[in-house]
Amino acid sequence: MTFHRIWIIMRAELLHITRDPISLIIALFMPFFMLFLFGYSLCFELKELPVAVFDMDQSHESRLYIDRINNTSYFDVRFFLTDYGQAIDYLDYGRTRLVIIIPSGFSRKVSE
Repeated sequence: MTFHRIWIIMRAELLHITRDPISLIIALFMPFFMLFLFGYSLCFELKELPVAVFDMDQSHESRLYIDRINNTSYFDVRFFLTDYGQAIDYLDYGRTRLVIIIPSGFSRKVSE
């Protein structure tokens, strides 16, 4: 498409918009309204996400680690699990969105 044809289409659209005041208002106002609306309504910040913990180490260091996670405003440790099957069930049934698995030997690896 040549520049001349593009210019003709642009001119026709501009004439249509200027002849119809409602189209002009929609063309100018709607993008700003949508930016304002989506800017205040969409929030992807995590707050108090329910968390389940499967602590296989059961050491002092792993408990400190869990306490540090729980003391943030982002996570809320609600469940303490005893096996992998529970972790899968909690995720599948929507009881939690995150499972933290602390492997055995965690305290040894932290102290190294």
